[in-house]
Amino acid sequence: MILCVTSPYPDKWIATNSQNLVADTVNEQLVLGGIEGSKHDDNVRYELNIGRAKVGNKLLTGKIITLDTYNSVLYVVDGWQAQEVKEFEVLVANN
Repeated sequence: MILCVTSPYPDKWIATNSQNLVADTVNEQLVLGGIEGSKHDDNVRYELNIGRAKVGNKLLTGKIITLDTYNSVLYVVDGWQAQEVKEFEVLVANN
């Protein structure tokens, strides 16, 4: 996966978890990875952030969905299997 940014400063990863993502990044600018949801989902749309986690001996990158202040989940794919990860790092802009 290639991440392209226009900032002259490299982005950084912040260690966090499902319950503390919002608190751990209160003064940070999370890198937006996309938006998920549609009119067919009762107009529920989620901003997706970029995360990574060590799963076994692999460092996997995936999408973070934040449902509310204390409920975020990183979804990664290992082979053909999607997994939820509760301890992860989130990509933030290094302004």
